[in-house]
Amino acid sequence: MSNNQGEKEIIDKSNGIWEKIYNAVLSIEGEQKNIATKVIEKIRKHKQDKIKADIMGKINQ
Repeated sequence: MSNNQGEKEIIDKSNGIWEKIYNAVLSIEGEQKNIATKVIEKIRKHKQDKIKADIMGKINQ
């Protein structure tokens, strides 16, 4: 398995989780929706940074 294939599998798995969270946020109404959207964006950025760090760590081994 190439590194690109492994990276794609990790991202595919995390995207399934994000899709569920995103759909849940869409069902929230009013002011809470703005707050939930901001939280989701922060979590998504943190998750992407962590995946990149994990992948770079594996490549550098």
